[in-house]
Amino acid sequence: MLRRHISLSLILTLLLSIFSLSINQTYAQQVTIISDSVIVRDAPNIGGKVLTEIEKGNTFELIDQQNDWSKIKLNNGTSGWIASWLLETIDNTASANQNNVEKDTELVIEKEKEKVSTSEYVISTVDNLRVRNGPGLDYESLGYMDKNKNYTKVSEQGDWTKIQYNDTTGWAASRYLTASNNNNPQSESVEEPEEKTVTVIVPILNIRQSANTTSDIVGQLKEGEIVQVIQQTDEWLQVKTENKTGWVAAEFTTEKQTAPIEIEQKWVTVNVDSLNIRKQPSTTSEIVGKVTINDILAVNEKQDEWYELVGDQKGWINASFVSETNEQTALSTEKKQVVTATILNVRKEPSLDSPIIGKFIESEQVSVLVEQDKWSKVKTENGTGWVYNEYLVDLSSIEPIEAETITILNEGTNLRSEPSLTGKIVGNASKGTTYQAIKHDRDWYEIKITNGKKAYVASWIVATNLKPKNDQSNPLNGKVIVIDPGHGGDDSGTTGFTGTEEKDLTLKTALALAEKLKQSNAQVILTRKDDRKLTLKYRVSISHHYEADAFVSLHYDSVRDTSVNGVGSFYYNKQKDYPLASAIHKQLITQTKRKDRTAKFGDLHVVRENYQPAALIELGFLSNANEEALVNTSQYQEQAVQAIYDGLVDYFKHS
Repeated sequence: MLRRHISLSLILTLLLSIFSLSINQTYAQQVTIISDSVIVRDAPNIGGKVLTEIEKGNTFELIDQQNDWSKIKLNNGTSGWIASWLLETIDNTASANQNNVEKDTELVIEKEKEKVSTSEYVISTVDNLRVRNGPGLDYESLGYMDKNKNYTKVSEQGDWTKIQYNDTTGWAASRYLTASNNNNPQSESVEEPEEKTVTVIVPILNIRQSANTTSDIVGQLKEGEIVQVIQQTDEWLQVKTENKTGWVAAEFTTEKQTAPIEIEQKWVTVNVDSLNIRKQPSTTSEIVGKVTINDILAVNEKQDEWYELVGDQKGWINASFVSETNEQTALSTEKKQVVTATILNVRKEPSLDSPIIGKFIESEQVSVLVEQDKWSKVKTENGTGWVYNEYLVDLSSIEPIEAETITILNEGTNLRSEPSLTGKIVGNASKGTTYQAIKHDRDWYEIKITNGKKAYVASWIVATNLKPKNDQSNPLNGKVIVIDPGHGGDDSGTTGFTGTEEKDLTLKTALALAEKLKQSNAQVILTRKDDRKLTLKYRVSISHHYEADAFVSLHYDSVRDTSVNGVGSFYYNKQKDYPLASAIHKQLITQTKRKDRTAKFGDLHVVRENYQPAALIELGFLSNANEEALVNTSQYQEQAVQAIYDGLVDYFKHS
């Protein structure tokens, strides 16, 4: 009898195990895609080959997981890997046993209560901290965190924290988060949103009828304009202007900053030969600069016996050695100067952080009212504004001749004996120096220098008083070319043996190339014109926004092996990109005589995600001491610019 009882128990246990196993096998774990257009790779890392892209909302069977990657079964029977934070697990087991629904529900409620009581909450320490759909700056923006509002912390990865955001999860930079002292989810109450505004950060931004690039254009906004936001999607903003409502691409806007406290501005004139600028309002404070007699300065209200300077030159001057001057007197003396930059921004105040209120173009004459350190106050169509005076030269130094004149744009520009990069260097010209053009032969100007002799200067490194001719026979005429100087801001790129920073060299090459292309009446767009950091996605979006005929990203390379040298080029799409990369690469090897590292496939964001013809060029190795010295020379820069120019000409001739 006992044996029969034991046998019956074993049989029942076995049957229950089999039944439980069958339930688990029937209900395999499912996952749903929670981000737009997710890439599937053949390996669990970002270097894995791209197999396909899948859209948000699709559901797949989960096969395996490794670290932060999940393997899924695709609809065609194959499998691939996706970053786990782009997925959401679907719990199907609850429907496996309808008799236990109530129990399961009670259990879930108890677990949720436990989770609430033990969850960790974080708050943002800054205004409008961006939330992204992955742990990195290249991931798509989901929105912004409200400062001082509690958010549930889910996990951490590197420098990023995963949080519960609205009805999903997102990632925020950990350095701008801190643990909440009030770990109470009730503090996540919904507040009435404040009116949101954004500022346009591109020269022209189209307003469209609907939130897509194929929709009708119903208006345009200019750089610096501020508009009200009505609603927002992942990549588009519905905005309201004075007379219309429409959609704009969010990538080309930035959150409007809180308006600074207005302080009454005064003007003072320096009454002594030399007056120290001090870091703090004290005679024992560090000296940070000097001003000279008759200088007119913009200052804030006097504090005790000191004036605080207004603008980029921060510091204090002793009020005993200056006299107050009214603005009318300060602005009464003006001089004429000429703009040497392609586009010179006019700002409201003498600071790079001040809003842009207008622009001057290359060779345009301006009336300078006041000079203050690196800034000049100038007349504009609508009043006055401030410009960076490094890009102005005195008109009085230019002889009033009707013939074509040129102005040197860069310090130490080479003057040659022949109109060729191989011509002997016979002198150097200072920035802002103006010459009469005796002859203009394609890429070179013939000029007369101080000793009466003739010399030649490359046309793409000077400004001219004449507009470029609309030469229909030139393949570059009217072409939209986006030049992308790699890196910038706190992203220096690679650094050479002697301290050359890649970001500075790419910008130098890009500015010279832009000038040369403009001589052929190409429409040139630079992704950056100064030292600033840009996301890879933003660089590509510039190419899309302007519908570029060609996108060229400039870089300098680096590897551990310091003997490696040469020039290489990269493309992603054989049909779309290879002709462009190949044409430029061929000219670079021919003209620079550097080692040929070929034009080859590269899984690089700015070419991979680009809908327009795109190429990434590596112009030499800064990790090689000899090549670092070479690429810094004026001769190499001229050769590289000429080669890229000729490569673009060849490309457009055959495209």
